[in-house]
Amino acid sequence: MPSALLFDLGTVIIDIDPNRTRQAFSELLGEQYSDFLNGFPWQEMHRKLELGQISQEVFIHNIQSAAPVVLQAADIVQAWNATLIGIPPWRIELLKNLGKNYRLFLLSNTDPIHMDWIRAYAQRTFGLKCFEEEIFERSFFSYTTGMRKPDADIYHHVLQATGIPPSEFFFIDDLLENIEGARKVGIPGMQYPVNQS
Repeated sequence: MPSALLFDLGTVIIDIDPNRTRQAFSELLGEQYSDFLNGFPWQEMHRKLELGQISQEVFIHNIQSAAPVVLQAADIVQAWNATLIGIPPWRIELLKNLGKNYRLFLLSNTDPIHMDWIRAYAQRTFGLKCFEEEIFERSFFSYTTGMRKPDADIYHHVLQATGIPPSEFFFIDDLLENIEGARKVGIPGMQYPVNQS
């Protein structure tokens, strides 16, 4: 039986829809959106932001410099955060109840822009002064560790930092590749939602 539960953040705890961010940038850029979308190295910049290799200021500046129209930093942040929908109250209640019997941990590929929004949202909506500290014993973020799922080093980092044997963890993530990455280091897990391929 596991003694510790390890949760992903996006989809598992907070509902997300990346199409909302694409739509938000489309509205900011108008008919020039498609050219910008194809010409800007989104994946590379996103990965660097998630790994803490660039700051959010550099990320925003890079978008501003490449954009075909003038974009304000606040508009970029709002568009970037449009993907974040919110957390159903029942999930917060479930986590609090699970915390009575299990040690809870968080492991997420995320960035500081999203985390600022999530913390503000959780305080505004649920009265949580610091979302991850009040719900979880410890949180591991790609942008603070410099590592990301499904690479083995992030799972080893969690094991070393917590001192918990892999067999005592149970990992819940929405991406099968992340579950498989955890299983390779001995951490059992389940894809959420379970009917996802």
